[in-house]
Amino acid sequence: MERLFSVGFFKMGVFIAVCLIVLLPYSSLVAQSARFFKVQAGEIPVRVLPQEAQYRFADFRWGKAIFLNGHTASAKVNYNILYEEMQFIDRKQDTLTIADEPTVEKVVVNDTSFYYHPDYGYLEELAGFTNCKLANSQRLQAVRDEDLGSSSSLDGLYESNRMGRPSQFLQPVNYGVTEQEFYHQPARQSLTLVLLEDYYFMDFNRRWHPAQKSTIRKVFRSHQKKVTRFIDEEKINFNDAQDLIKLLRYCSELE
Repeated sequence: MERLFSVGFFKMGVFIAVCLIVLLPYSSLVAQSARFFKVQAGEIPVRVLPQEAQYRFADFRWGKAIFLNGHTASAKVNYNILYEEMQFIDRKQDTLTIADEPTVEKVVVNDTSFYYHPDYGYLEELAGFTNCKLANSQRLQAVRDEDLGSSSSLDGLYESNRMGRPSQFLQPVNYGVTEQEFYHQPARQSLTLVLLEDYYFMDFNRRWHPAQKSTIRKVFRSHQKKVTRFIDEEKINFNDAQDLIKLLRYCSELE
């Protein structure tokens, strides 16, 4: 067993005691259907949100952090979706958060790898090919019920061009307050929390790019015409992981 995470690399996090209420059935990480969670006026979000909305895994699991300087450290870890940060349990059973995130290359939990990017946060690898990878990040966005309308899938939350850009009407209501203030205070109005997934490509130089038509064309610039034709003919949806895996598999074969 490798040594536990050095406290010198981390800061104290917040241990969240939650009352787990399953509001919606669990769906696959790579499924396109949206996951919606209701918070009624007066309810405290962390007390009513189910585990799947708060953490990536059902429990803390043994994982290993690999740092840019080659050092590694092991502990029980879990990705906190609410705060978009990686947490771990130390020897005193306290829940801590990785502090020096820019020094982290990736965190591996079983067969799942999370790469850290200073702009995009922790990106979970979904598929890997010879010269490219696909990853996603998960985040909760709170919207007013009247703004959400009748949307029942992720397609209803994005522009019709299917390029992965949130519709302008989907305005977050927790803008300007910290996660602590928002998730630990009673809701002032009835809210819907939408669990969104943002997708990213890693190119052959290990650089990450938002999953968009323009970026995949740039990464495979020597095959732009073929890539564009494939996207158009297959009607690739850049908000759907299975479509993106199909696209990257095709692009990797071109190389």
